[in-house]
Amino acid sequence: MGLRGLALSLVFGLAAGPALAVDPTGDWTGLLAGHLHADLHLSAKVGGGLAGVLDIPDQGVGDIPLTEVTATATTLTFKAPMGAAFQGAWDPVKSAWVGVVNQGGAALPLSLTRGVAPRPTSTCPPSEPAGQAPRWCDILIWTPAQQQAAYRQMDKSFAVRAVRRGGPASDLPRRARPLDVSFNVNGETWTTDDLLRRGHAVGVLVIKDGAIWMERYGQGETASDRWIAFSVTKSITSTLVGAAIRDGAISSLDARVTDYLPELKGSAYDGVTIGQLISMTSGVYWNENYGDTNADIARYDRGAPGQGGESAILAYMAKLPPAEPPGTKFNYNTGDTTLAGMIVARATKKTLADYLSEKVWSRIGMERDAEWVLAHGSPDEQGGWGLNMTLRDEGRFALFFLNGGLADGQPVLPEGWIADATRNHNPGSPPGPGYGYFWWMRPGGFGAVGVYGQNIYVNPEDHLIVVIQSVWPFTADVLAGDAQTAFLTAVYNATREPQTSK
Repeated sequence: MGLRGLALSLVFGLAAGPALAVDPTGDWTGLLAGHLHADLHLSAKVGGGLAGVLDIPDQGVGDIPLTEVTATATTLTFKAPMGAAFQGAWDPVKSAWVGVVNQGGAALPLSLTRGVAPRPTSTCPPSEPAGQAPRWCDILIWTPAQQQAAYRQMDKSFAVRAVRRGGPASDLPRRARPLDVSFNVNGETWTTDDLLRRGHAVGVLVIKDGAIWMERYGQGETASDRWIAFSVTKSITSTLVGAAIRDGAISSLDARVTDYLPELKGSAYDGVTIGQLISMTSGVYWNENYGDTNADIARYDRGAPGQGGESAILAYMAKLPPAEPPGTKFNYNTGDTTLAGMIVARATKKTLADYLSEKVWSRIGMERDAEWVLAHGSPDEQGGWGLNMTLRDEGRFALFFLNGGLADGQPVLPEGWIADATRNHNPGSPPGPGYGYFWWMRPGGFGAVGVYGQNIYVNPEDHLIVVIQSVWPFTADVLAGDAQTAFLTAVYNATREPQTSK
């Protein structure tokens, strides 16, 4: 998952002057520089002025807040992140705002007409016929309607393997008075209902001191529905690496990737350690741009098996070039995570789903079997994004990790693993939040994050867990991301205040 967190405040104003030639509010669409769809939405703010966001669906980016928007009788201007600025004039013949975006000395033409930009076109091979379920190969461009249906039944679009639960389900006591919070998002007061509706969340769970303080669902989601975790899966995959080390199947984090995946000998992964792999400092080139159909993230599991019949993913990964010396630079790389999962499977001689069931899922009281998406045309699970689970079971996994990685009262992970996995192993480039073993550093704790709004936050000191499952229209959604951050802050503050009823 690489997230483009653009934390910019919304500062909009409607300039005083003559009557406008056209109402600027609503949806506008055009082609930036002739090939990138740009979708602008402007709306009137309470109390006056304009609010608006920009979507660039071809790049998988949505809800980018704009600043300094002004509309006069004949002109429209606004600023965008990265120093871009649009200046346009109303053309009554074309019924369009015709202008240019200036960025870095370049003037990129952009004309905006009424409408909404289409999604990027499909890159599915002809051998993948359309059916009732959305096609697996279009997952990065599924429409919101397809997302809503498919995220809770990924087995209709992908081959999956069950992660078997044990029985019975563990008790999660409930607070007598459920928690609710309100919070500020760009000058507006939101509630949990707003997070579910406007922030595109489908499930929200708050666990404090082992008890449920909040459990809410929206957009048709129910407690029994499994939901795709996307890159939250990465944090579970790294946990299985730790379990395999404790079991002696993997010798240590200093072991080489090629000790377990000899197909990668002579590749850029030759010499990379497992510790570097699970901290995303392999140094191997990788493009994680979800909107680029030629990026590695879109291509790595679509190829043919290698000459010796080896995994198509391994054949692809073996061809990647080096970019940096191993251990020197962080680069978000779902391919690294996929290899980590393959290493666990090779070392334990078990599938990831079976090993997760054996070590965790069957032993901590999960309510439902989970499902793990398989790579296309491969028996290997997608270690970087493919786990599907219910909201409460996702909370139970976080609780297992928070409570020291114990199952049936016995340790699953090596001594000190959790502290090491959740400290910063990012060597400092690029700057930003720290990164551990497929866990992100978060204020007061750590978390797991997935595209389209999946989120686990863990605060060990306060024994607090927050799980959010979402269905953002695009991989990144700045407004919904800001809302999640504000919600987490409000929950943290509310659970620390003296409570009259627990």
